[in-house]
Amino acid sequence: MPCKDITDTVKLTVAPDDRVVDYRLFKRTCGGTVGEDKLIGPWLFRRTAAQVAATRNEDFLAKLRAGSDITEYLAVKHFAAVRAALQAALGLAAGRVGDYCTIEAVEYGPEGMAITAHLAVKGLTDEIAACRNCCGRNRSGEETFGV
Repeated sequence: MPCKDITDTVKLTVAPDDRVVDYRLFKRTCGGTVGEDKLIGPWLFRRTAAQVAATRNEDFLAKLRAGSDITEYLAVKHFAAVRAALQAALGLAAGRVGDYCTIEAVEYGPEGMAITAHLAVKGLTDEIAACRNCCGRNRSGEETFGV
């Protein structure tokens, strides 16, 4: 039976040099990974938290070589989740981020900063401009594939 809680959780690590060094996007209730684990790692791990927080969806998409529409959607979803968590944790949240991203914890240690945030899937998906009214959504705006 499908879960009624459609909240995603993102956990990420920012090293002391401000580089994002790890992340995971998964379903809050069951812990199932949303798409491929660390899907945008190769792009993400070369950038600082501030660079990621300032990147627009369109700029991320311009550099993405996803292959399929679903992979592209999931990559942008991963990016938007990581960006929202960074914006909220660093006090850079603008626009609607506070409406769908809730910081659960920010912890500091020798490895850097660990951030855990919960994201309402509807709000997160609304932030993905390329996915509004496209093949991954039905007429009422609900997702039509299991992500």
